[in-house]
Amino acid sequence: MDDNQPRKSTIVGQGRHGLVIAQPTVQQLSSKDKEPSQSGSQGQGLHFGSSGGRPGLYAVKVVSAPPNGRSSHMAPHDVLKEAKILQRLDHPSIAKVLAYEYDTSLLDHKLYMPLYVCSLSSLFADPSFPFLSSRRNVPASLSYQLLLAVSFLHSKQIAHRDINPSNLVLNIHGNLKLIDFGTTWVPSRLYQEYDLGHEDDPEETEEAMYPDVGSGAYRAPELLFSPLRYDPYAVDMWAAVCIIAQFFRPFSHSYPAAVGEENEEEGEDSGEDYDPLDDERPSLPAGSGTRQPLFDARFGALGLAASIFRIRGTPTEDTWPVCI
Repeated sequence: MDDNQPRKSTIVGQGRHGLVIAQPTVQQLSSKDKEPSQSGSQGQGLHFGSSGGRPGLYAVKVVSAPPNGRSSHMAPHDVLKEAKILQRLDHPSIAKVLAYEYDTSLLDHKLYMPLYVCSLSSLFADPSFPFLSSRRNVPASLSYQLLLAVSFLHSKQIAHRDINPSNLVLNIHGNLKLIDFGTTWVPSRLYQEYDLGHEDDPEETEEAMYPDVGSGAYRAPELLFSPLRYDPYAVDMWAAVCIIAQFFRPFSHSYPAAVGEENEEEGEDSGEDYDPLDDERPSLPAGSGTRQPLFDARFGALGLAASIFRIRGTPTEDTWPVCI
């Protein structure tokens, strides 16, 4: 094993609903757990094949929840639904679940996955990404892979509902993978097909949907007004296009001003006005800023709505007939 890799379990990420642990592959699952082989055979150990994860390591997503995967304080997050959906999906731009188990003593759901190299959010924090002369095709390639993932999900009538740079990761080959399917939407008529029925919890239906989905600057405007009905597939497309736009936004040491706002502070670092399509980049230390998102989510839902309307214009009956 590489000396720079952890030799024992290490927490590598933590979110609203759980954490991610990196484990060496020498730690094996019990014989009751599934191998990620195409044949679906049972056995011991994890075999990664061409998954593109870090050699010698795998990731374990751990979420504490009742056996049905749902908890009222986490709604609509459902880790069991996430596991079942990912086990049924096969696409090069969708993360793979190698195995799943439920720890009855700790009430922990565990999803075993390849440990991918980095997230898109960490790349957005690198001032050299992605506009060095040798990487001119990177935004187009990653955007294409993102849209392929979204198109595939929607063809299966699945909506992700939390597409953001932290949920997009790259493997060792530089291929994009969409992760974190805890708040996915599936029409109630397809629950049986995906084995998603819950005996002791009401289902989320087309007439009663959760609006509290999505993350920060990538939330669609319709979600900001707590609707009970909305188009979950349009929510995905909005988030995907916000991410694509971010490739072409300036790099900044501070939180972004909205598009169209003039920063009149004196002594401003000229690097913040840098056009990412220029040939030469200013020299900026890695990790000291981020590529600005298109919209400003610092001030909650109302602030995000104001940022969106400032850029896109105030909604009218022509531009937003459903909500006006």
